[in-house]
Amino acid sequence: MAVSRKLLLLIAGLLLAGAPAHAAEFYTEDLRIPMAETGSQGLEAFLVRPAGTKRYPLALLSHGSPRSFDDRATMSAHKYYGIALEYARRGYAALIVMRRGYGTSPGGRIDSVGGGHSAGGLATVALTAQAPPGLVAAISFAGGRGSRDDDDVCNPDGLVQAFATFGKTSRVPMLWVYATNDSFFGPDLARRLYDGFRAGGGNAKFIAAPPYGDDGHYLYSVVGRPQWTPYLDAFLRERGLGHDVLSLPDPLPPPSRLNEAARAEFARYLASTMPHKAFAVSPNGGYGWRAGRATVDDAQRDSLAACMKWSPTCTLYAVDDHLAPATDQSARAR
Repeated sequence: MAVSRKLLLLIAGLLLAGAPAHAAEFYTEDLRIPMAETGSQGLEAFLVRPAGTKRYPLALLSHGSPRSFDDRATMSAHKYYGIALEYARRGYAALIVMRRGYGTSPGGRIDSVGGGHSAGGLATVALTAQAPPGLVAAISFAGGRGSRDDDDVCNPDGLVQAFATFGKTSRVPMLWVYATNDSFFGPDLARRLYDGFRAGGGNAKFIAAPPYGDDGHYLYSVVGRPQWTPYLDAFLRERGLGHDVLSLPDPLPPPSRLNEAARAEFARYLASTMPHKAFAVSPNGGYGWRAGRATVDDAQRDSLAACMKWSPTCTLYAVDDHLAPATDQSARAR
């Protein structure tokens, strides 16, 4: 199954120093979050925010859990870049943190498998039941746990009871979104979870979203942005947390030496939502690009190597969504 992408928006208490700048530039940074249980390595994390030196409110994105335990090692904070960018466009510093045992975060097997990217949603609801200082709102997309297969949840009554328990102490305003064709947590169960949460006093708005693709469980995705971002914007406005939406970076022009097929590849490069990417070209029209590397240096090295399969001389043309700097960007075959 696809690696989980669900979850949450938690908006914590950093204050805005004025309105966010209207600039189509964004800052990204790889981080390691200290945690005693992970030793010196810390938790894998990735930050996306508007460029500039202002202080931005924090949106914490919580990932889910794939059904297969072995798939946890292949997960990466970078894979959530496209979703995090939507919060950065709305004036937030979006932080993706990989929990213990996921991606490169050490810690081993600390929770059970199952739940898809919905596990992040459940974690969000649970956190609101013991809300940390500064938490002002939370969003859960397809929140739940224990999905073993399509329309097969191991203990639905227990899951309903868990949400009812959370509702007894949760008072943070929440938005819950479930697509009506969610194969993990169908509309009847989703409504039971909500009713139980509300019966305990939980403060949440429920949206039964129209069907999305073949499986609405994956509504909260880069491709699904046109459908879920209106729910996000409406909720933020209702809570007085909305900001003007920044435009995406202007697309880069393709290198002039590329033929039609190579230009199509450059368009694929621009469309990639994985950070740490680079595109290299050669004087004879050759090219190579790589995305989703661990560091920018890795992306540059690997794209140059790919290009040099076709030419002895290659030059970096683009790094992430910017033109490559004029210095230190070429490579020659040895």
